[in-house]
Formats: sequence, C-alpha cells, structure tokens
Amino acid sequence: MSFMMNRKKTLLIFGIAVYALFAIFFYSPSRLSVKDAKSIAGTWEGKFTWPDKSKSFPISIIFREDGSYQFDSVLNRTTGKIEIEKGKVTLTIVGERGATFTLHKEKGKQILTGKNPGFGTYRLGRVK
Repeated sequence: MSFMMNRKKTLLIFGIAVYALFAIFFYSPSRLSVKDAKSIAGTWEGKFTWPDKSKSFPISIIFREDGSYQFDSVLNRTTGKIEIEKGKVTLTIVGERGATFTLHKEKGKQILTGKNPGFGTYRLGRVK
C-alpha cells in the first residue's frame, strides 16, 4: 500500500513540476489586436537587439493617426506607412515590408514587440 501512495505522490509532484515549467516557458503576455492606426498613435520608445543579443540600442517610433510613422535610432531615421493585418502592425518603406509588431499588455502597460527576420528584435512601450 505504501508503494502506491509513494507512486501517487511522485506522479502528483511530477505533474505539478511539468505544469510549472510549462507556465514559465510558455507564458505569453496578453496579446491585443491592433484595429487601426489610431489605436497605436503616439510615441513609443524601447530598444532594438541584434539576433545574437551581442548589442542593443535605443529606438523610438512615432505612429500617427493617418497611418504614417517615423522611426529613429542611433543608426538611422526612416519614415513610411504602416500596414495592419490580422491585428499586427508592419512598417513599410516605399512598398518594402520591414519589421512586424505585435501589441501586448504587460502589467497594465501596452508593449509592442517586433521582429525583422534575420535582423533582430524590437521592444517598445508607449510614452505619449
């Protein structure tokens, strides 16, 4: 009988550990859907990080209600239009697609996270 009790305890502990690991590694902040340019209009600041995480630097993006944006970093400044598809925002410059951003809510604050395949990642918070 004690063997069965130990086995049940072991399985219970194992189950709790698996659940905890799943929660830690696969937790995703609540994702929000961007419906229009007006919903993200304002100034966002954050950082860009290289794919190998060897370097990062500050960036800012000003999104306007008309769908235009201005991206500033220590490396360059670009302007263009945004595209909104399936609740995500993609920066475009003269017809070329750039980084795609997803809007999240973390600890009550709106956060934009983005990727530019093979180039790096972005993380910004709304400041205005």
